[in-house]
Amino acid sequence: MMFHFDSARVDLTLVISRCD
Repeated sequence: MMFHFDSARVDLTLVISRCD
């Protein structure tokens, strides 16, 4: 569960970085 959450967090950061 923790790993999944971490993965989702990284994905979110990547999306934000790309959007920027």
